Amino acid sequence: MKSRYSSRSGFSLIEIMVVVTIMGLLASIVGPRMGIFVGKSYEKAALSQMKSFQTTLELYKLKHGSFPTTRQGLEVLCQKKGKREPLLSKIPLDPWGNPYIYKKVSSDCEITSYGAGGKIGGEGEEADIVMSF
Repeated sequence: MKSRYSSRSGFSLIEIMVVVTIMGLLASIVGPRMGIFVGKSYEKAALSQMKSFQTTLELYKLKHGSFPTTRQGLEVLCQKKGKREPLLSKIPLDPWGNPYIYKKVSSDCEITSYGAGGKIGGEGEEADIVMSF
């Protein structure tokens, strides 16, 4: 009695190797391009958090008459002042896991993220992200 399946069911080793090779080529082309988008999304997330800090700092200024000093830093936004509740529950880290740097120079404020490099300077994704207001 003859089987209804032919003796050649499935894929040959050569066919599987061709498919795996094509998938590898596609991954090597698409993968690095996806990394660019991830880096840009981290940068946009950092800028979004900085804008949130700016809004909170302006609210602090309305309540207290001036922006916090460099020495007080962003941490002052998490402190309870008398009957006033803190403006933030905690200061988040930047998307790369580093703390934001706050400086007050005369009447201007500056918030900095050191980017993917985690230290001053750098280029590309490792460049500092600075917001002044």
